[in-house]
Amino acid sequence: MSKKFGIRMAADYFAVEAPVIKEKTEAGIIKPDSVIKRETEEGTDEIFLKVVAVGKDVPDLNVGDNVLLVGTGQQLKRNEIMYWLMHKASIYGVEDK
Repeated sequence: MSKKFGIRMAADYFAVEAPVIKEKTEAGIIKPDSVIKRETEEGTDEIFLKVVAVGKDVPDLNVGDNVLLVGTGQQLKRNEIMYWLMHKASIYGVEDK
């Protein structure tokens, strides 16, 4: 369990730090809320996300690993940081270290 996260995950769930969605384009154009929401639901350019907590029944996954996921899971804001709570079935792979 990550001390920063502070929640012990249920058996087959894990948590990752959600990617930060930029509200402006690189050219400085502000994105409308609908675009920001769509990017959050469909994913972002950041493919691998950092694991911050792991349930006991998620094999081969450790805090600090970077995972390739499908979907966004349940969103949770804790200590001013956004997290996604995910089921182990959403893992496509773990980045080699």
